Amino acid sequence: MLYFPELPNVPDSQLTDGHGYLRYDEICQDGRVQVLGLAHNVGLVVWRHLLSKHAVTRMSRNLGIVPILSRMIMCNTAETVSVGHPLTAHGGYSLAHTRGIDGEVNRLLMNIWVDMTGPRSRTHAPPPEGHGTIVPMGKVWAEHVFTRPFGPKHERKVLSFPDDQLADVPDDECHWRTPAEIMALPDGATPIDAAIRTDPTPIVFGLNHTDSNQHVNSLQYPRIFIEALLRRLAENDKPIAVLPNYIEIAYRKPCFAGTQARIAMQTFALEGGGFGAVGSFIRPEDADAPADARAYCYLRMTAVE
Repeated sequence: MLYFPELPNVPDSQLTDGHGYLRYDEICQDGRVQVLGLAHNVGLVVWRHLLSKHAVTRMSRNLGIVPILSRMIMCNTAETVSVGHPLTAHGGYSLAHTRGIDGEVNRLLMNIWVDMTGPRSRTHAPPPEGHGTIVPMGKVWAEHVFTRPFGPKHERKVLSFPDDQLADVPDDECHWRTPAEIMALPDGATPIDAAIRTDPTPIVFGLNHTDSNQHVNSLQYPRIFIEALLRRLAENDKPIAVLPNYIEIAYRKPCFAGTQARIAMQTFALEGGGFGAVGSFIRPEDADAPADARAYCYLRMTAVE
């Protein structure tokens, strides 16, 4: 079972519904949704409907306390959809905290969930059986850590909310997943690569990879990682006509325009069919010892035919 947190029991004021839209290139040739095409619904639905006038936005504007994206999980289903039909999105958020081994609060979090459904359909070719039936299309979970990214280094960590509308520390406590948990192969998986090894293709980030947050956009890493996975599958004479259906990515340190990196990866075969990889983006100078490197980000991905 691949990791995906469930939305906790939250008040209706922390839930919303909306419409999600897919671009032509976000649906593959057989009608399944490209998993990365679901991610923007976090902003389109939850941020726009619930958080744009929330205390977290006010803290960002007035106090420089920003919820920084720290982890994202995206998964799709085997259902098919037409680009002409919008998806229905049900979303929500929760504020939470984590604790260190000493039992003290060490992070404040904002977690966001979005589930998407839509009518079973296809853009071209004969309609599928059950055409028009409302079916699940995928879901996204996004974890954010509150920090003062532009403050002095000793003031960047936020351990309580300085806003009268929020509890100092949210009641919900979350588990903080470590890089070791992400880099572990899923239960029942069989390694294809004997160990993590560095991909020979260097990664060079330009301005085209960046966004208004002044660093490489968070979705660029899984896009590039997909390409590396396909190269590794081809190298090992495995099927390459596969579609990613699950991506977990944890961000540690951003890359910028001009940064060079390498991908360290171990591929595996899934029990019951499909393939995947765990890996990370590392500095070029760490390429000879990838398992020991402190990465820019860590990923776990699966793909099915």
